[in-house]
Amino acid sequence: VLRWAVDKSSAWRALNNYGYTIERLTLDANNKVSEDFKKLTATPVKPWTYEQWAERINKKDDYAVIAAQTLYGESFDVSQMTSNKAQQIDNMADEARMRHAFAMLSADVSVQAADGLGLRLTDKDVKQGNKYIYRIYSIHENTSFTTDTALFIINAKEKYNVFSPLSPEALEDEHKVTLNWNKEGKFTIALGKWKGTVAEVKVNGVKAAVIAFPPYHADISKYVNQGKNTIEVTVIGSLKNLLGPHHNNPPEGFASPGSWRSVNDYPPGSEYSMYDYGLMEEFTLQNGK
Repeated sequence: VLRWAVDKSSAWRALNNYGYTIERLTLDANNKVSEDFKKLTATPVKPWTYEQWAERINKKDDYAVIAAQTLYGESFDVSQMTSNKAQQIDNMADEARMRHAFAMLSADVSVQAADGLGLRLTDKDVKQGNKYIYRIYSIHENTSFTTDTALFIINAKEKYNVFSPLSPEALEDEHKVTLNWNKEGKFTIALGKWKGTVAEVKVNGVKAAVIAFPPYHADISKYVNQGKNTIEVTVIGSLKNLLGPHHNNPPEGFASPGSWRSVNDYPPGSEYSMYDYGLMEEFTLQNGK
């Protein structure tokens, strides 16, 4: 699975029209070229059309919905209407940056969002023992920005173990769990549903990891002892509930000056947009050899 991104909002909007070309070079077991670079798709990879989004979108996937909005939503309103030309230009720039930021965030979290944004491709024609070099670029005529070619090297010789959940003897307590197991293999903490900025993992009272990004896993193998072990997961929230934004149902995970500019009325505190922070599901311990 290949994932890529664009770091400038102006380039992202333009490349949505031009698309991305993905090519692959194949090396054999002796690192000799067995097949030169060839295109993996007949046409450049582009975001889904409006009609394709309407057919394919999973409305239960919040990030896929956000991704569609960044492409085809009528407005990402970041400020009240103004007659000042300079302010109008600034507002338009704010909106473009917000669309880009939410698009990149959605693609990081949701597979469907990444597919729909044209930022993901699955290559199913691979063979074990080969090495593959992928390059991704866009052919465009826009002189207002430059783009680099992205390169990925994938070694299909290597095996990646899929972790299986453990079922050791467990004693649950508030914010932590005490487990007994044999110290064999690799141990990984996997978070389920949770809300916060980061989650700190402690093993036997020692800070073992900080989890902040998908897939929300952490390797704790070197902190594990034979026999009894205590694992604590602490979720750290943010100042969102204190400082806002609280109005207009702001999307999760992002705030900008525009989040405060576009407020037209002030509802009572009971109607503020507030977050519940913490673990919404139990975390799991996974083991792989």
